[in-house]
Amino acid sequence: MMYAIGLFFLTVFGAFFLFCIIMWIGLYLSQKKGDAMRTLVVLGSGGHTTEMLSMLSALPPALTARLVFIIAATDTMSEPKVRAQYPSLPPGAIRRTPRAREVGQGQVSSVWSTLLATAHAFYTLLDTNPSLLLCNGPGTCVPVALAAIALRSFGLLPG
Repeated sequence: MMYAIGLFFLTVFGAFFLFCIIMWIGLYLSQKKGDAMRTLVVLGSGGHTTEMLSMLSALPPALTARLVFIIAATDTMSEPKVRAQYPSLPPGAIRRTPRAREVGQGQVSSVWSTLLATAHAFYTLLDTNPSLLLCNGPGTCVPVALAAIALRSFGLLPG
């Protein structure tokens, strides 16, 4: 049973990663020179945050001019790293969200926490209206990815 759940989440995450790459290429090519996109960056904990911040530093300025970060509510380490790399972030550029599943959380209780995290992801996506979504760290990213796919399929997100 655990193997099937793990395989499911790995498949969803892999498919979403490919979807993000394709969308990023399309959005980047469709932008007029000098236009800034709103980029929503979903950070995981620890090493995931470091990886994402490293990747952001390699992206073109048009993709990083208007950043909004989503950090798990229980993550105490990511916000200082973000503020160190981007000290001039405007108020509201860092959002907190519940995790879909905490490390060691039981399967039954994770259903409720995943639904709560997904509902919060819908709200955050509609509020920020990003052109690009970058994810790293499955405990925080899966609900945001699912909400983004749903909203995009109904034409409620740009791209």
